[in-house]
Amino acid sequence: MVNKKYTLCIIREARVDENRTPITPNQVQELIKKFPNLHILVQTSKKRCFRDKDYLNAGAEITDDISNADIIFGVKEVDISALIENKTYLFFSHTTKVRNYINQVTQDKAIIYKKELLREILKKNVTLIDYENIREVSGKGYRYLGFGRFAGIVGCYNTLNLYLKLQKETSLPRAFEINNYEKIKELLSKQNFNNLKILQTGRGNVAKGSMEVLKHANIKQVSINDYLNKKYNEGVFCNISTREYVERNDGKDYSVQDFTSNPHEYKSKVKKYLFDADMLITSKSN
Repeated sequence: MVNKKYTLCIIREARVDENRTPITPNQVQELIKKFPNLHILVQTSKKRCFRDKDYLNAGAEITDDISNADIIFGVKEVDISALIENKTYLFFSHTTKVRNYINQVTQDKAIIYKKELLREILKKNVTLIDYENIREVSGKGYRYLGFGRFAGIVGCYNTLNLYLKLQKETSLPRAFEINNYEKIKELLSKQNFNNLKILQTGRGNVAKGSMEVLKHANIKQVSINDYLNKKYNEGVFCNISTREYVERNDGKDYSVQDFTSNPHEYKSKVKKYLFDADMLITSKSN
């Protein structure tokens, strides 16, 4: 990158509910300062969490035309019709899941879309770098990038908010309307979740974010044994790992690698935990 001029671009997100950005204005400023031969384009957007003006002040060019970009950054899936031939894109495509549906007919609109996205990527000779697949090489394949904890925080908050609404209680603003974790914690700490019994699955980053929120809502974590056998007059939750709620059809031992590669060979045993649960919060994990 010493001699060649490069142009990076932050694309306008296609999804109407997506306001995140892969690069902040401060990061734009730092990149331009560190690499004087770097030019950064920001596609105009009225819904992005930072204003176009913030990027302009940081040194980026605001434009709708991104055809001159060498590398294009997004957050979620790019609009298929907007893909530009022979470009390099970075975004969460979620296309890894498609391999489980090869040669299968499906009515799942999300899977159908991802298949179409992959076909267009190949057709237009696009280089796709999926954040989900940027991993370390020790053999365990840990991801370097992900929104897991924040997905757990927002998902759990919105779920608890829905519970309040169903109980005819005064509901809270949605998480994206607040956009402040400290305020979310403050609001939850003032709610009454007495007698709410929650089963929470998974031990990954999503689950950890979810458990953060449950504790800020004064919902106490209890053991599996206590969850199954005790009665409570306060809000409680029990967290169980994947190993505890799935089993192989043939009775052989569970392993993370086997379950990930052969999910069709497993069955759920989560029902035994649900006989008097008020809510189930799920996430994938090991």
